[in-house]
Amino acid sequence: MIKGLAIYCRLVEKKSKEEFEKMKIILTEYADNLLNLFNNHSDDDWQWFENFLTYSNAVLSEAMLEAYKITGNYHYFKAGKRSLDFLLKNYFQGNICVPVGQAGWYKKGKQKHLYDQQPEEVAILVLALKTMYDLGGEGEYQEKMYQAFNWFLGNNVLNRVMYSHLSGGCFDGLQEKEVNLNQGAESTISYLLARLALENKGQ
Repeated sequence: MIKGLAIYCRLVEKKSKEEFEKMKIILTEYADNLLNLFNNHSDDDWQWFENFLTYSNAVLSEAMLEAYKITGNYHYFKAGKRSLDFLLKNYFQGNICVPVGQAGWYKKGKQKHLYDQQPEEVAILVLALKTMYDLGGEGEYQEKMYQAFNWFLGNNVLNRVMYSHLSGGCFDGLQEKEVNLNQGAESTISYLLARLALENKGQ
């Protein structure tokens, strides 16, 4: 909702100040709720909105950054950056992207499940990293953005390419010993969104 409202706000900002302010109020309400969740669940070691990492995690960080871009509220930026940094700390082994596995997720105080890793999870991370890089131009986030995208191209824990040049599709998941060879729409769209994010620099 926050991301959608941010896009709409940018579209109407120059056309209707009244509509922009109306949508900004709604966006702020959602962003405040998300910020409260972050503040209530975070501590020195766990910088997140909930007591677990499950699915599409980085969209929460990206939403905070988008809310900051519309409102200028630095608390949103701070929560977005801190939560994204927390994901980077837990989603990389060196330069290899290792997102949370959907077979059991990652609960606070427990061990992170590594499998099944999903293309959608990686794509969402790429989008959040692009948003962060576009805001501040910090090279660290651009580097991590490319490293995360390279998960699709074989820079993952199994060294298996997830995108098929033959079909134009993306495989559905990285399992413990093999790749899920199904090529679903969500996985393929996830790959394409991540690729577009890299190609549309500064947009």
